[in-house]
Amino acid sequence: MTNDRRKGGNLVMKTPLQRKASWLMPAPLFYLLVSSLIYFSPYVLSSFDFIRDSISSRINTSYDQETGLVVLFALVSILIGMFLYPSKQVNFSTKKQVNFESIALTILLLGTGAYTLLTPELYLANKSDVLGSTNRIHLLFYSLCSLGVLFSVLSNWKNQLVVLMLSGGGLLLILYIGHRSAIAITVLSLSYLVFRNIPVRKIPIRYFLMAIGILIFLAAYKSIYIAVKLGAFDLARERLLNGGFIEAALIGLEQFVIFLHLDYVVSNDYTPECSNLWLIPVSLIPFSNLVFDGSACTFTDQIKPMFFEQFSGGVGANIWAEFFANFGYIGIPMLVLTIGLITLTIERVINRISSPALTAGLIVSIMHFTFYIQRKELLGAFISGKRVIIAALLVFIAGFIIKEITSKRLIHFDYPAFFR
Repeated sequence: MTNDRRKGGNLVMKTPLQRKASWLMPAPLFYLLVSSLIYFSPYVLSSFDFIRDSISSRINTSYDQETGLVVLFALVSILIGMFLYPSKQVNFSTKKQVNFESIALTILLLGTGAYTLLTPELYLANKSDVLGSTNRIHLLFYSLCSLGVLFSVLSNWKNQLVVLMLSGGGLLLILYIGHRSAIAITVLSLSYLVFRNIPVRKIPIRYFLMAIGILIFLAAYKSIYIAVKLGAFDLARERLLNGGFIEAALIGLEQFVIFLHLDYVVSNDYTPECSNLWLIPVSLIPFSNLVFDGSACTFTDQIKPMFFEQFSGGVGANIWAEFFANFGYIGIPMLVLTIGLITLTIERVINRISSPALTAGLIVSIMHFTFYIQRKELLGAFISGKRVIIAALLVFIAGFIIKEITSKRLIHFDYPAFFR
């Protein structure tokens, strides 16, 4: 009876529930639960929703009672999924070609980072102009920065200071450009890497407080990032201090608008005319979007003209609204099962590889499927996950090429100390 133990000389029998206690570890579905609680929070707060025009304003909002039932059903489905999720720990050991991948990652970060720095359109105040000027190289740089931080931790960060500094600096640059998600996903990925095999109750409370602090900072920064890009630091300081820091943070929270998707779908019994879910298998093929137009039938494009005409900017998406609109109540556990199977497959792949670049890419992809999926459609989550895995594969292949070149002594190369 390997699951039993002795305490004070007496044999203590564990109940089946106690033997399953590892379900309280921060496995992937734990992140889905936490993100769902955050994005479902407007139903509890329900009295307000912030938007941004030329003036900050407050809109009173009341939600349909059935929306609350859908929220409860989703949370229960996640909890059941967490309990059923295999309790095996994940092996994050990395051994192969660390030095070679470190060199490859450094070269790629320098190249894509220089290209990003030399793209002036990214530093315009209008976000539409920024998004319109963003291409695959910029997106590769964004992915590489998150990968670099995870790679450094996996490979002993003290020996990867160059990669860590380039990646960290890149994340700050991305934040300045106006994208907060890169830092958020990196922090979440680090928490998964550090705490995945530790019961939640044993994680020091200070780390939860740090997570809340980072969330508040990123939320507040959204209300001032345009002023920062324009160099109007006095305006940014005035908005934070005189306007109220908490109010500035609430303005930056997207959860209120995102939650409205679900409420509108439920209260209006909305069913989309078409769906792009069939494109998910096709989306796994690199550059498949050049052949198949995934934007032709998105859930967001169908719902925005009907329910969000008053919003001039982007309204994001809501994964729960997408599945409820397409499949009804059965779509809720269907989504949890889909995410559970995807992340379980990714974790099993992590257990079988030893490349720090590939491991880092797979960890970041888990966050796209569990945390950041709340504001996406499922196809969008697959595209984001595929993008970061392709970036990891690029580092892995480049590292392999460098290894082959140096091992065959086609060139003589003496590794600098910081790559060892």
